[in-house]
Formats: sequence, structure tokens, C-alpha cells
Amino acid sequence: MRKVLVMFLIVAISGISAFAQQNQEERRQRMEQMNERIATDLKLDDKQKAEFKKVNEKYLKKMTDEMQNMQDMDREERRAKMQAMNDERNADMKKIMTDEQFKQYQEALQAQRRNFGGGRN
Repeated sequence: MRKVLVMFLIVAISGISAFAQQNQEERRQRMEQMNERIATDLKLDDKQKAEFKKVNEKYLKKMTDEMQNMQDMDREERRAKMQAMNDERNADMKKIMTDEQFKQYQEALQAQRRNFGGGRN
């Protein structure tokens, strides 16, 4: 009985781990597709596309790393931290886009927040 329980736990843990990795990969793929669509909609040139991708990857990593640190924060602290990182990312994006592109980018982000229920400003 004990062996069966141990085997069940091993299988369950490995299944959860595989699911988490698959889920993370799916999120990354969706983000890449969304970024490609936004880059196309904004008519970014090749140099801008490369910078756009670099900025998004930088902040994805930063946000992923910070999520570990934010576990102990209350909701408002987490929200403020995420907002600060979003503001930093937007400042970097503004450097690589024209004023019109950045305006369209902001509008696309707002629409995305509304679609996914995140726009509570």
C-alpha cells in the first residue's frame, strides 16, 4: 500500500511539473504571437521589431523573477510593483517607437486589458 502511495505521488508530481512547463511554453507562444501581431499592426520596421522583442523579453524575465519576491506582499504592494515595471517597460517602448506608434501601442494595451479583464484603472 505504501509503495502504491509513493508511486502515485511521484507520478502526480511529475505530471504537475510537466503541465506547468507546458503551460509556461503555451503562454510564451501566445505572447510571441501577440507581440508579432502588435508589431505588424504598428508597422514597426525590422530594427524596431528587434528592439520591441528585446524589451518584451527583458520585462517578461523581470516580471517572472519578481513574482517570486511578491508572494509575501499584499495586493496593493504587488499592484504598485507591477505598475512600476509596466511604466519602465512603457518608457523603453516609447524610446523605440514614433509618437503615433506609441499611441497605437497604448491603445492596443488598453484593448487587451479590457478583453482579458485586467483594465481596472
